[in-house]
Amino acid sequence: MAAVTIALKDLRLLARDRVALFWVLGFPLLFALLFGSVLSAAADDSGRTFNLVLVDDVDSPQSRALLAALASAPGFSTERASRDAAHTLVRRGERLAFVRVRDVSGELGLELGVDPTRAGESRALSAALARVTIPSDGAGALPPLSIDTTEVGRTSEDSSFAIAFPAALLWGLMGSAATFAVSWVAERTRGTDLRLRSAPISGATVLAGKALACFLACLLGSGVLVVFGWAALGIVAGSWLAVVASVVSIALCFVGLTTLLGMLGRTEQAVAGAGWATLILLAMLGGAMVPLAAMPDWLRRASDVSPVKWGISALEGAYFRDFSGLELLGPCAVLLGVGVASFALGLELMARRAR
Repeated sequence: MAAVTIALKDLRLLARDRVALFWVLGFPLLFALLFGSVLSAAADDSGRTFNLVLVDDVDSPQSRALLAALASAPGFSTERASRDAAHTLVRRGERLAFVRVRDVSGELGLELGVDPTRAGESRALSAALARVTIPSDGAGALPPLSIDTTEVGRTSEDSSFAIAFPAALLWGLMGSAATFAVSWVAERTRGTDLRLRSAPISGATVLAGKALACFLACLLGSGVLVVFGWAALGIVAGSWLAVVASVVSIALCFVGLTTLLGMLGRTEQAVAGAGWATLILLAMLGGAMVPLAAMPDWLRRASDVSPVKWGISALEGAYFRDFSGLELLGPCAVLLGVGVASFALGLELMARRAR
């Protein structure tokens, strides 16, 4: 009987903690919805659409007929562009591939330039291209086409681990954010925070010290991974300066998120659960758990709200997409904006609790 009374007491406490109750009941439903949508999209090949950029370097009746057949074939979403523009779109990850019609010893051939992060789709695309039929409309029957496939934005020296490396870096930073969020609430529950505030230093100084510690830990963890990737796995960045800019932007973003996550609950257990659940959701939406290419269209659009997506984009641009400074500015600006907004919201929640 005593055990039942204690159990009922704990359940009543859980029901009173709305944040904890959401992570117990609401979060599993939300996670199931998102993960189920991803698996459903991955299993449904009938709805697959290949986003292609078409380039015609031959400009003959046969090449025009070939591109017209590709544009009208089911499962293809196409647009025309110059060779340089097509290469840029694929390099940035905005399109799956470009298809360039070229002259090969007097015959038509295809060059397929693909996004290296979407290897599974690229293989399916090659098979789909081989099945395209070209109608006989005066252009003459076309012989079987040779298709040469190249990866855009990478060189043959790049390690195969480079594709997964940005997501690994993000997981390390998420671990730092969760750890510091829990440590902050632990200081509040154990009285350390109160003793610090009683000292002859301002609250802003205390918070700045905590934020600096989190920032330095993020930089240290990222630095260890970057050096390990270079020394042990052969992962060479296209621009080390871009890697530094990306890591600093992501670290500042997660400092802000840590401040906010630390205010999501009043106990270590609540913050640990809410923090990791939030970070896992952001990771799933951002492509750190499941590639964005495997997601349904509505979920890919929703991924824009996840800083994880922008962190991966920045690191991919630094490592193998050869982002220019202007191209890198976009994801870095989003990361900094999320960090500042999260930090400000965390400060507001902290001020309300102090009243």
